[in-house]
Amino acid sequence: SEGLRLVASHGTAFRAPTFNDLYYPGFSNPDLQPERSRSTELGLEAREGWGEWSLRAYQTRLRDLIVYNPMLTSPSSPYGMPDNVQLARIRGLEAMLGVDIAGWDVNATASVLDPRNETPGALDGKLLNRRAQRIARIDADRAFGAWRLGASVNGSSHRYDDLANGTRMGGYATTDLRVGYAPSAAWSLQLSASNIFDRQYETARWYNQAGRGWQLAWRWNPAD
Repeated sequence: SEGLRLVASHGTAFRAPTFNDLYYPGFSNPDLQPERSRSTELGLEAREGWGEWSLRAYQTRLRDLIVYNPMLTSPSSPYGMPDNVQLARIRGLEAMLGVDIAGWDVNATASVLDPRNETPGALDGKLLNRRAQRIARIDADRAFGAWRLGASVNGSSHRYDDLANGTRMGGYATTDLRVGYAPSAAWSLQLSASNIFDRQYETARWYNQAGRGWQLAWRWNPAD
């Protein structure tokens, strides 16, 4: 129909190891192979009078996926190094909803993933490391004349740091706030606060993510 669209796609990709992957002192693997993948996606999206929504399902099959392996060490790389996962498969379902609620522009996305190692052997069926299975985000923004207020909530389930799924990193949720003022069409001022509750979390073992942060931006966008 006029407001409904079916989307299908298929593609291939190639990713070469970076220079650091191959040669960085203390953290490198000169035997690393390039990564190849094939992806297929099927989606349905629509625009309604009240807003828009979409639902997409996809699958990616990978050969020689480049990952970090903390258990693969050498005298020159004692803390682990990049490694290839011979065969891997990622299946996912992503939903998006955009709607206007009492003047607020609300956008929500949620993803459910199943990232699996399919290499024959002891790791067959294990989750790929450093990949969460559930991810969600909600953004809400509203204009009050020259002022604009907004907030975002990000959430992620747990993930594993290693290929054997022995080192578990907990899930987390963070909240961001922003307030902006535009005295004219060309000038705008925005104050943003990220991770306002100062949550402590990791997406990679021993690498803490940033705590509470502030940013003040003054922008000039001259008219054409």
